[in-house]
Amino acid sequence: MEWKEISIDCSEDGIEAVSNMLVMLGLPGFEIEDERDFNEFLENSHQYWDYVDDELLEKKRGVCRIKVYVTANEAGMQQLEEIRLGLKALPMLHEGKNLGSLRITTESLEEEDWANAWKQYYKPFPVGSRLLVRPEWEECDNPEGRIVFVNNPGMAFGSGSHATTYLCMEQLDARISGGERVYDLGCGSGILSIIAALLGAEQVVGIDIDPNAADIAARNAARNGVAAERCSFFAGNVLADQTLIDRLSGQKADLVVANIVADVIIALCDIVPSLLREGGIFMTSGIIDTRLDEVKAALAKRFEILEVCLQDGWCCIIAKNH
Repeated sequence: MEWKEISIDCSEDGIEAVSNMLVMLGLPGFEIEDERDFNEFLENSHQYWDYVDDELLEKKRGVCRIKVYVTANEAGMQQLEEIRLGLKALPMLHEGKNLGSLRITTESLEEEDWANAWKQYYKPFPVGSRLLVRPEWEECDNPEGRIVFVNNPGMAFGSGSHATTYLCMEQLDARISGGERVYDLGCGSGILSIIAALLGAEQVVGIDIDPNAADIAARNAARNGVAAERCSFFAGNVLADQTLIDRLSGQKADLVVANIVADVIIALCDIVPSLLREGGIFMTSGIIDTRLDEVKAALAKRFEILEVCLQDGWCCIIAKNH
C-alpha cells in the first residue's frame, strides 16, 4: 500500500494546537520535529560533520513540523481535507497566539507524481437537484443542464467532495432561490461563496483569516465567470474584529454559512444574529458527530433549529434567526 506523508509547519506554541486537532480527527500517529531535535542531533553527532551551513541553521530556527501519514487513496484524500479544514479554524480558536504558518506540504513515499496522481480520486459529481461540481481537468456530459461549478483545488484547499462541504452545497442548492445576500465565514478557496452566486445569490461576501485565501477565492470566482461585483473576498477574523462585525451587520444577510469546526461555530452563535435579517438562515458545518449535541445546544439559545443533516460522521445544522 502506498502512503502519503503530510507535513504541517507550525511554531513551538502551535504544536499542542495542531496535535490536539489531529487526535480529534482520529489521527494520533504523528511525529513532531522541532528546532531542539535538530540542535540535539548536531550536538550528539558532531563527529559526522565538519561544517553546518548558516542558511540551514536559520531555516530550522523557531520552526516545528508535525508529520502524519494517510493512505494514498480516496480515504486518504478525505482525511487530508479534514486536516485542511481543521487548520483553517485554528487561528480563530487561538486568537493572539502565534501558531506559525500552518502550511501543508505532502510527499509520496513511493516514486510517483502525487500532485497529479491524486486527481484520479476527484471526478465530477452532482449535488442536489441543480448543481454539478466539475474538476477543471475533467470534461463531462451535462444532459440535465445543471449549474456547473468548475474547481481546481490543488492540495491545500477543498475539493467539495468531503461531507462537510457537500452537505453545505446540498443545502445551498435547496435554499438559494435568487437575489439573496450571503456571508461565507471561513470561506477558504471560495467554494461555497461561488456556488451561492452561481445558484442565484445577488451579493456574496467571503471572509477568511488566511490572507492568501481571498486571492485564491477571487481567482476561483473568475474561473467560474462570477464577477467581483457580485462575489467579493477579504481577510479578517469575525470572532475578534468588532469593526468587521459592524461592517457586515450594516447590511443584513439572508444566509450566513460557516463550514469550520464546532468550537468556532459555538463562538459565532453570539455574533451571527447581528449579521442576519430576521428569519435569516445560519448554515453550519464541519461538526463531527460527537460534538453535535454541544453545538445544537449553543445554537438553540439564539436560533430556531430547522434541520440537522448527517453524512459520514459529520453534521450540518440549519438554523433560523429569531
